Amino acid sequence: MTAGPETEACRQYLISQIEAHTRTSAEHVRIEATPPRVDGAIVPERICAWARGVGVAPPSAEQWAKLSPLQRFALYKLTRPGHSNESFLHAMREFSLLTLDVECECGRLATRGLCIWGRYIR
Repeated sequence: MTAGPETEACRQYLISQIEAHTRTSAEHVRIEATPPRVDGAIVPERICAWARGVGVAPPSAEQWAKLSPLQRFALYKLTRPGHSNESFLHAMREFSLLTLDVECECGRLATRGLCIWGRYIR
């Protein structure tokens, strides 16, 4: 499907605004026809890997299935490569996928004695 003239004009306008306000080139993101986050039955590997990387269990298939499409989108977005994604643990807790009652002295969520910035909790 090709974009019509109005769509292309809108695209060019958005690119010009992004570049004018950020003084960097706009990043073109490939749009997947059916991104992995859409499937409510399978937790995307990207989310599982990110969760393991920050020391927490990834959502189970049952938990993933109970999330709304917007919640699945948020978690998927928060695991994008090349970003700090510091809100991932907050989202996991907000979506009842994680219970963390400890906060680091820096005010960040903590798990297994470390906050997301790698500081040890006393």
